[in-house]
Amino acid sequence: MKKLLLILLCLPLLFSTCKKEDEEPTNTGDNWKGNNVTFGGEGSDVSGSSVQQTIDGGYIIIGVTNSFGAGGRDAYLIKTDGNGTEQWTKTFGGVNNDWGSSIQKTTDGGYIICGGGNGISNTNGDMYLIKIDGNGEEQWEKWFFSGNMTGYGRSVKQTTDGGYIIVGSHWDAIDEDVYAKLWKTDENGFPEWSQLYITGNGGNHHGYDVLQRTDGGYIIVGTRWTGTQSSGIRIIVDENGIQQSFQSGLGSTPNCIEPTADGGYIITGVSYFTATYGMMLQKRDVNGQNLWYKSFPESVGYEGYSVQQTTDGGYIITGRGEGIRLVKTDGNGEVLWSKRLGGTNVHGEGRSVQQTTDGGYIITGYISDGSFKTSGVLIKTDENGTQQW
Repeated sequence: MKKLLLILLCLPLLFSTCKKEDEEPTNTGDNWKGNNVTFGGEGSDVSGSSVQQTIDGGYIIIGVTNSFGAGGRDAYLIKTDGNGTEQWTKTFGGVNNDWGSSIQKTTDGGYIICGGGNGISNTNGDMYLIKIDGNGEEQWEKWFFSGNMTGYGRSVKQTTDGGYIIVGSHWDAIDEDVYAKLWKTDENGFPEWSQLYITGNGGNHHGYDVLQRTDGGYIIVGTRWTGTQSSGIRIIVDENGIQQSFQSGLGSTPNCIEPTADGGYIITGVSYFTATYGMMLQKRDVNGQNLWYKSFPESVGYEGYSVQQTTDGGYIITGRGEGIRLVKTDGNGEVLWSKRLGGTNVHGEGRSVQQTTDGGYIITGYISDGSFKTSGVLIKTDENGTQQW
């Protein structure tokens, strides 16, 4: 059985202290964590999936834990203060496996969370939405049951009408194909429509991220797997989710798409144009036309998972590259600096980055001792990418 949990982005709970720039953690006991702010328990908690700065200057993180909660894995929500000190945590899910993939601020001061699992329905797997207020109190929870198909939500965004758009994947137990899927709900999480995207090009299609366009339609980015090969996909749909165009075989896999101040958008992921592969960054205008494309060498980073336009008009990217990688570019995609975070001897990935109100950056992801023991991590840097904690 194919496992959509390939895409699973996780996170945990246990608070530690901050990193000193000259420390190199060793792999003895928990020493590999160094002085990073980490989260997790006795289990192997995998990663922080998504982070947002809160109105009080703290941070809120969603991910997965198998150390806490009711099931084998549960969605895990952590709130910290501005120094990364844990203030409260919550778990969501049932007796089986559930996980949290994405958290976004909403216009009412709260947050929307999406993910997937089978802890509630005890079926193959289903997508869910959870709406919380600014204090983390649940306002409503919606599950989208998939019947003979395994489904999960990878990314959620609030739409201009106050509702939500969610992208992810569905695996059909009958024909054993995986399709990219889009769900649209109203402001209370009630479904308005959903669409599967079956291209006829073969392979399994996964939706990784979605962006609402200025005309009310949406852009989906993700990947198509054929055997051991993958290539990027970009699907343009109208406001009702009806497919307008499909592009595959992009020479790269896009993982994240975000709006830019000029009405266009920025994409990061991994490029296969080089002999090996490396982090990529692509800028498109409001009409979707390519303005420029950058493929960075492995020395900059292996793969980008999250990108955001910064207040100076440049871009900040986090991903992986001999550990957690943070890359800053100018507005034309030229690299200004690339930093490895979390410790020299520590494995890991950065999964989500946001510029903070002080001009620095907050990153969440996971770190590992190189075996199966992992912990979620929260890293704060200044505007030059120097790790503060």
